[in-house]
Amino acid sequence: MSENDALQNLVTKVERELRFWQVGRTFSLLCVILAFTVAANDNPGMPQVLQARESQLVDEIGTVRATLKTLGASNTQLRLYGGFGKSEVAIGANEQRAIVEL
Repeated sequence: MSENDALQNLVTKVERELRFWQVGRTFSLLCVILAFTVAANDNPGMPQVLQARESQLVDEIGTVRATLKTLGASNTQLRLYGGFGKSEVAIGANEQRAIVEL
């Protein structure tokens, strides 16, 4: 092996190591940028109050299994439905009374 071949092999090895460190540095920089971006993302967390006039519980095929809703200014109703869509349990309340149907 001549001196030129040995020198060429050494230069190739140094270039390969330099490329490895450049890729590693770029990857590290991208990871740091990603970490700062995720940390800076404003995640509001869980809301303190959830407001709605009606809420539905549905199964995996989209069938309504329960409803909780308001009916007018002072009526509230909770209904649980059986397997065939028939109301099995109903609980209603207003200013004057509460009703439970089975």
